Amino acid sequence: MRRRDFLPALAVSAAAAQTPAPIEHKGKLRQCVTRGVFGRGANFEDTCREAAKAGIYGYDLIGPADWPMLKKYGLIPTMYPPGPGGNIPDALNRKENHTNLEKLMHAALDEAAANGVPNIITFSGNRKGMADA
Repeated sequence: MRRRDFLPALAVSAAAAQTPAPIEHKGKLRQCVTRGVFGRGANFEDTCREAAKAGIYGYDLIGPADWPMLKKYGLIPTMYPPGPGGNIPDALNRKENHTNLEKLMHAALDEAAANGVPNIITFSGNRKGMADA
């Protein structure tokens, strides 16, 4: 290739790289966010507004007190926040936690179902020296 041919070809290829092809959305991807993607101290209503403008489907790990704000912007609470299913150190892998966690989980399941929350997070818990058997 001659230099006279190379430079115009390079310019055309650079222009093509800067103009991305339009993305065809098929409506199957339901993107969700958490508060963390908007940075510390961001106003929750502002983040809901921006998420809705960006086409976000819902918010993970948002508690019931903030669900009305999500609904105001057409978002859904996509994952019930941690708590009723225990926490990382103490959760379902300890039988002594089952009675308390079962009550909390039933209440959370009822509340989630009544408000269209499709997921609840739970944890197994740390082993703290527990044997494999």
